[in-house]
Amino acid sequence: MMNIGQNGLEGSRRPWREGDTITDDPGLKQLLQTLWTMVQGPALIDSYDVFLDLRIVTSFDLVFGGKAGRVFLVDMINAFLPSNVDSINSLTKIQQPKGSSSGKQGHKFDFCFEDDLGRLIVIDMQKTFLNNYQKQIEKELNNVTNAWLQQTSAKNQRNDFPVIGLSIVDFLVGGQPTGNCIKVADDNDDQLQVLDMTKGEPLLLLTELKKIETEAEDLYDTKEMFLFLLANLGRIGEVPNIFNTEYYLPLFDLARFADRNKEEKARYEQAVYDQVVLEDRAQKFPIELFKYGLKDSFTRDVEETGNKRKIQEFTCGRLYVYSHLTIEEIADIVELSEDEVKAIIKAEGMKLISKN
Repeated sequence: MMNIGQNGLEGSRRPWREGDTITDDPGLKQLLQTLWTMVQGPALIDSYDVFLDLRIVTSFDLVFGGKAGRVFLVDMINAFLPSNVDSINSLTKIQQPKGSSSGKQGHKFDFCFEDDLGRLIVIDMQKTFLNNYQKQIEKELNNVTNAWLQQTSAKNQRNDFPVIGLSIVDFLVGGQPTGNCIKVADDNDDQLQVLDMTKGEPLLLLTELKKIETEAEDLYDTKEMFLFLLANLGRIGEVPNIFNTEYYLPLFDLARFADRNKEEKARYEQAVYDQVVLEDRAQKFPIELFKYGLKDSFTRDVEETGNKRKIQEFTCGRLYVYSHLTIEEIADIVELSEDEVKAIIKAEGMKLISKN
């Protein structure tokens, strides 16, 4: 059981006393302030007038999806490939092979290309943390490989890697890669590891952006340059000096928000909004933990004071004022109906407001 003490979720705490206010319980006050902050969700990115954030699928497509950007995409993937894999010369955008998705829970890759050697190049982007992501992506990469070999002539050609998957994640997957994959973990070349890959098996480039810590002035090769852009482009306000070259400046022009047309700007802004909503939903689990802690605190206060009604009134008031919990959530914590909670709030002279 969780206690709400001076450290937030654990530690000893004294019972509620007649006349207490929220300020008399530092642990609960801190907890509610944290809860309030979390429920608000992350702030929207405020760099619309600078560069698109490449961690978002829509902006990745706006930058690399067109003819001009495709050249940079080819160079980026080649920079990530290990030396024993043939380089890519060109990419043609296609649909994901039919039959590659494993039932209703099947994963759909964000981008699919065919290269000049007849290989399938798939790109998957994930900004919000997912449990067992690596296993999921490896499984679907095998599914898409089988479908691709069945639908193309690649199965009649000698190609050790008929499918190459580039997985770009903005979180730490954790652990070392297992199975048929290469893990691009950070800026060190010795982190590239080829594991148990044989003829006809897919190749996975797992790129964890959270491990990219190199500053712009310390970048030293093409791989590092692209990793830096993937992780940081949406968060910088000007072109770093190291990118002020004839090669990279056109890429920054493609990513400049102000240079996109009205429809593209609208797509990007909607994508940013959708991502904020998604990340907010991803925070529901820790919020549920806080709610369990509040429930435990309420139960203990009732047991220790023997005055359930007084505790209900006090808890309703402080949760309504200091948290972003809904009436329904408060009612569940204090064991009252929603109408009873509303009556208590009105009786204490507080105006009911909508909490979305």
